[in-house]
Amino acid sequence: MDPIAFKIGGFAIYWYGILVAGGFLAGLWTASRRCVLDKIDGKVISDLGVWIIIAAMLGARAMHVVTYWEDQYTLTTAVSSISETRGTATVTTTELHLFGTGDTVYLVGATGSNAEKYNTSQTSITKTSDTTFTFAIASGTGAASGEILARRDSQSILWKTIDFRSGGLVFYGGFIGAALAVILYIRLHGKQPLWKVADAFAPSIPLGHALGRLGCLMFGCCFGIECDLPWAVQFPAHSPAFDALGHAPGDAAHSLHVHPTQIYSALLNVALYGGLAWLYRHKRFDGQVFGLYLIGYSINRFIVEFFRGDYQVEQLWFDWIKPGQQLSLFLLPIGIALIILLRHRALAKSIG
Repeated sequence: MDPIAFKIGGFAIYWYGILVAGGFLAGLWTASRRCVLDKIDGKVISDLGVWIIIAAMLGARAMHVVTYWEDQYTLTTAVSSISETRGTATVTTTELHLFGTGDTVYLVGATGSNAEKYNTSQTSITKTSDTTFTFAIASGTGAASGEILARRDSQSILWKTIDFRSGGLVFYGGFIGAALAVILYIRLHGKQPLWKVADAFAPSIPLGHALGRLGCLMFGCCFGIECDLPWAVQFPAHSPAFDALGHAPGDAAHSLHVHPTQIYSALLNVALYGGLAWLYRHKRFDGQVFGLYLIGYSINRFIVEFFRGDYQVEQLWFDWIKPGQQLSLFLLPIGIALIILLRHRALAKSIG
């Protein structure tokens, strides 16, 4: 799979971005059609669409940066350790696959009589392969010891933070951002009941998310743990899955066989969309569809996370509860509480 769909000049357009954009469009279109049933002003959906897209993208990106700051966005990354005398030499590393050819790299961190030759050398990256970078060390004599670090230029960090064409969106961050945007819009304009609008959007969230997960599949992120099942998938060399898990035995061009967790998630989201779309036509009170979305998605995500293989050990609770499961444990009781409270409110209103 080639994550790049096409290029405009030297600017790459990734499948990930195309499918995420398709998810937003599909979600907003189906939500607008649904508004007719509840007599919600179509202008509300069109106005909210802009708010939701911006807030969801910002929230999803912010969550990704926070979650993967140490791995992908810090200014320094360890290259290697040195403890010998060096004159003109090179340091070759395979630990810098997250650096790009646009990064300006400085070698820092060495100590000893020749330390300045490492600490002050501004280098240009020589990218001999997608995972091997060679740094020319300044000439000189004397001993140097310690750990060599490669430090990104701050401008490359800024660009990497805002460039999400090829991945780097966390769903829960986008969901929180979009939810806050809807609440703020309703508060400012106050023309439509919050839970009625939330119900109109609820089925569309998993529909858009399903397309987004297919974008993850094309890029190779959010991959699964190793398996030997007939439907296992492999990712090409230097994809996130390949870099994290290594290549398959006897096949240096592809990763190990892993669970297609992106497909699992997409299928479960499509099923959730179908169930919620049906429920919307038969709901008994405002907020019921949104509350059941929170419950259904939390359960789906908790299950799929068991098969995910892209987390670090330090991200787990009790050595087994993964980040998506952690947030599911938070959202599930919220969904249950909403159903109980809003149902009680609807019953009280009908009696009173």
